[in-house]
Amino acid sequence: ARGAGSLATNSLGESLGSQISTRFLPSEFFSTQFSVNAPAESVLEAAHQLLSKFGQIVSDIKEESSYPRVSGVLGSGFLNHNLTVIHLEITGFDEAGCTVTLTGVAKEGLIKRRSAKKAVIRVVDALRQLLG
Repeated sequence: ARGAGSLATNSLGESLGSQISTRFLPSEFFSTQFSVNAPAESVLEAAHQLLSKFGQIVSDIKEESSYPRVSGVLGSGFLNHNLTVIHLEITGFDEAGCTVTLTGVAKEGLIKRRSAKKAVIRVVDALRQLLG
């Protein structure tokens, strides 16, 4: 029978595992820039929708940005178990649309999963479909 002790051990193990990975595993960064024929407000709203639907919006990002930005955490990789932080910034705009910079950051393990790149590409594709 599994009791409260086994649940506590699992929670503690998961907590220790995440602390170890945060401290010792290298971070993978992937960034891409692309143009969208849509107003900046529409792009930010669409990004907020996507990140809310497929992940979680993060509002307490420590580093500041001089650009309008939406940030979130998405699962990536096999079964979406590899967490990736995504930052979408509007880095330029004109009458035709705007320039978007999308950056992903993820912890890599012993096996290179390229979680950040996969998550960024997935968001770019979803944004292009959503915005037409």
